[in-house]
Amino acid sequence: EGLIIGLGLALGLNSFVYFYEDRRIVAMFPNQALEGADPWGLIRTTEKLAARAKLPMPRIVVIPSLAPQSLVVGRSLNNGTILLTEGLLQKLSQQEIEAIIAYQLATIKTLNVLAFSVGSFISSILLFVASALDFLLRFLIVEKKNPNYALSHIFTRVCAPFVGAILRIGLRPNLY
Repeated sequence: EGLIIGLGLALGLNSFVYFYEDRRIVAMFPNQALEGADPWGLIRTTEKLAARAKLPMPRIVVIPSLAPQSLVVGRSLNNGTILLTEGLLQKLSQQEIEAIIAYQLATIKTLNVLAFSVGSFISSILLFVASALDFLLRFLIVEKKNPNYALSHIFTRVCAPFVGAILRIGLRPNLY
């Protein structure tokens, strides 16, 4: 019975990550999907680069933030989303923006986005469990008044190298 429950839980979690992780990440930021007015020419540039890479046109989202950042999310070649901040679009030249979009399209083409989504989900679960165990240890045993006590974060310190290894394995470059 436990094996069946574990299998059902694993299938449910994997389905959630596969189908909803990209939407969850996009929903975390206030954003504006580019559909009509495109003052930066991103749609035209992305269409040209996607056609050259033989990829379907990904959705482009602009985040109103001054920090120059770019991110790509999605689970397959057909539903990639490129997120760019206004700060990035204001600070970089058209050639630099084109290079960033080309890099993000390459990330979609090699499916590194899916590997990162799965790795980050597993890592966040592991770190949540470790911090919950740390809290329980602090509550039951360790000195409650001093959160910087050496044993108060022992589970997180033990778990963090494993989380880093999971992310490194998930994000290793493809060799083909």
